[in-house]
Amino acid sequence: MLKTLFNRCRAWGLYEGENPVCKVKFRKEPKVRSRWLNHEEEHRLLTELPGASLRALVTVGIHCGLRIKAEALTLRWPSIDLKSGVLTVEAAYAKNGNTRTIPLNSTVLEALKALHTSPIGEHVFVNEKGLAYRSIASIFKRACRRANLTDVTPHTLRHTFASRLVMAGVDLRTIQELGGWQTLAMVERYAHLSPGHKAQAVERIALTTSCPPEPSALVAVR
Repeated sequence: MLKTLFNRCRAWGLYEGENPVCKVKFRKEPKVRSRWLNHEEEHRLLTELPGASLRALVTVGIHCGLRIKAEALTLRWPSIDLKSGVLTVEAAYAKNGNTRTIPLNSTVLEALKALHTSPIGEHVFVNEKGLAYRSIASIFKRACRRANLTDVTPHTLRHTFASRLVMAGVDLRTIQELGGWQTLAMVERYAHLSPGHKAQAVERIALTTSCPPEPSALVAVR
């Protein structure tokens, strides 16, 4: 925080000289387990959320990987094509500044279609007064308490999105593009969730060596 503060002051002409914090050796952040929801926990959370709009919001977080505050709460109906089944996160709201398009699976498509039958205003996720949610932190916290879920925040939904894709065998590069992560390294923390993936890779060697080569191939080698 101090490093950023000095850099800002230098940029604004309020401080001259080197940033003294640059000489400080930073400690590495500890690697902690990313919390994600299993299907049973997802069901409990959805059950405790008040209103179809909030339930659809959580569904979008889990199945599209949107950042809740920056990308989901700012989402507008023109950015969703229910006919083609795609959702677009505009560059203005994306953390990395790049527009990305996310295909809608059947679960999230059903939730959004149900919400679209009686849209109130331009924003997708609104309260009973038709006003867009500015934050869902307190509502989400209460729902988690009722659902008996611990260590769960709105950002857990994004972790759930990435974790389930990895466990389904989706490659990390595709996950990076779908979630809008800036670097592949940010996605690699989920790689350990697919232990069978490496086993399947090395098994291919066994499959190729167990099949005897064609006679023509042997002649070619000789």
